Amino acid sequence: MFREATNENNFEASNCLDQRFREFYLRVRLIHYADKLARLYVKSYGEKKRKHYAELTLDTSVQNGSEGETSIKDLYPHPQPPLVEETARSIEDILPTKKMIQIYQSFSKQKQIILHLWVYVQLSIREIAEVLSCSPQNVSKLKAKALSQLREGRDRR
Repeated sequence: MFREATNENNFEASNCLDQRFREFYLRVRLIHYADKLARLYVKSYGEKKRKHYAELTLDTSVQNGSEGETSIKDLYPHPQPPLVEETARSIEDILPTKKMIQIYQSFSKQKQIILHLWVYVQLSIREIAEVLSCSPQNVSKLKAKALSQLREGRDRR
């Protein structure tokens, strides 16, 4: 077929050869794509497996003499949670000056709630707006105004 297409300038043979080449090239591209895809899945599967194994190694049990079996994570000290007496319970507890506390106390109840939800509960503006049944723009404006008033009180001293 190649000889017919090249030597004899046979148009039908040339078209048939072109069609077969397209099919061959399409198969090569498909095989190349499948190979890349398989390599990617094998690589990502291996990474997931290693990550999963690394996460579980702290849960493996360890012989600890006569005490029995404990896990590796039990051998590390746990961080101490803050004492209840030392934790701040309201915004007023974390304000450094009396002037700032007075400014905070002069805020409307809504401003105080917004600051509390933003600082302690760590809600977003949108979530605070849902809690208070108002618009996020209003919450953002009130929060910004309250914070700027507190900053002014801090700077005045």
